[in-house]
Amino acid sequence: MGKPKAYLLFGYLAQCYDPVRGPMCAGEDPRGHDMSEKAYLLWFVQEQDVAADIELLIGVFATDTDARATIDRLKNKPGFVDFPEGFQIHVSEIGKNNWEDGFVKTD
Repeated sequence: MGKPKAYLLFGYLAQCYDPVRGPMCAGEDPRGHDMSEKAYLLWFVQEQDVAADIELLIGVFATDTDARATIDRLKNKPGFVDFPEGFQIHVSEIGKNNWEDGFVKTD
């Protein structure tokens, strides 16, 4: 039986699961990254005056280094090359609710 693995999905840590022992090894990653506290969300945002803003969630990463490496791979691709300032890295705590209230829709 191999070592269980941890996965980062949509900014939350999915605990490792061993069919015999149940949940285990929270905070580990198959590559050895510390995933117990933070997730790095890489966004591309371009504000538009006329049309709707472009907001793309590029990915969720275990480290800032991984997110920045992705920017380096994408920054010369079509669309991104014209707006290099559109990349944003947002750090989020795993398991923390960042929105406590409702919202109001405006037209």
